Amino acid sequence: MKRNSSIAASLVILSLSVVCYPTTRIQQDRASKKNLAVESTFSLEHVLWWLPEDTETMSVVRGPFKVAAPLEFSERISPADYVGLALNQMALGSLGVIKEGAFLKKFIGCTVSLCVEGSRRFRPPTSLGGMRFEGCSITILKQDFTERTTLLNQMASHAKRFHNLEGHRVAEFEEKLEEDIWKVFVAMPAPTVLLCATDQAFLTEVLSRMHQKALNRALPEALFEWRHVNTSAKFWSLRHYDKAQAQYDPTSPLSGHQLAANWPDTGAVGIVFEYDPARSKVAAVRYFSRNQKGLKSFSDEMKKASYPGQDFKPQFNETNPGIIEMTVSLDENEQAGMFLFVLLMLFGHGVYV
Repeated sequence: MKRNSSIAASLVILSLSVVCYPTTRIQQDRASKKNLAVESTFSLEHVLWWLPEDTETMSVVRGPFKVAAPLEFSERISPADYVGLALNQMALGSLGVIKEGAFLKKFIGCTVSLCVEGSRRFRPPTSLGGMRFEGCSITILKQDFTERTTLLNQMASHAKRFHNLEGHRVAEFEEKLEEDIWKVFVAMPAPTVLLCATDQAFLTEVLSRMHQKALNRALPEALFEWRHVNTSAKFWSLRHYDKAQAQYDPTSPLSGHQLAANWPDTGAVGIVFEYDPARSKVAAVRYFSRNQKGLKSFSDEMKKASYPGQDFKPQFNETNPGIIEMTVSLDENEQAGMFLFVLLMLFGHGVYV
């Protein structure tokens, strides 16, 4: 498989799955949604409290950056820049696949301050393609999107259904990818906030938590993983494995069984990723386990993650007890394409090919 075709397949899934520094609970105005609507900016601090408490994976793209037209595959840019551009395209979630990107065009040129995706309950596809999941990408624009009402009115004539969730207009679309029908829910609860979700219940909870003070946040700051991820990096992810979902999730090591995209490890805790292309062309993934054999199982499985014509040669280092770090140089064409596939799998968004 050529690099371009492998990355192209990855981006279909990236467009459906768009890895914040832990802080204290935000002070929210519960008096009215009108106050929320005039808010000009929101932070990662806010988003942590918006996501449901049982969120398993969080992915972050830090801005500012401008929304660009869909990525064209070219050999003229470096592999590292290509990965950066691919990850940036997460920014508007699944707008890129809805009606062949017709609504994405409305945002081209807008400046994104940050994009955060939260997701949970990862499931295999019916046949091929991307894994199914419940989640929501939250895109924070730097300035108000003045065509918000016009956009939602245009969506109304193309959407499968229209809902009123927590007092907000939500467009529901359906797109067939391989053998699965994906539902995509789109809302703009504030002039600078775009939500693209794959599950109505998940989106409803996000909207509710935006307006009501939550008792607990997603991925609490006491988690071990927070101490081992650079939240100032341009791109980063954090996943804390959910034991209750392990038996249904082919990417979770906690099932204790060899599945399509895991390595059995009942001592698994979590995994993080970071990549800051302005500082280095090397991406880092750190896996945490209470089981020494589990660390070896992880590295052994990653060493097998090659595809004909797609060499993948990660380096490994046990930095501390219970932690193994995998680094990947993105200066090489073939590694860049395979790295996207591996990254998606590690954080619950694997692609079946």
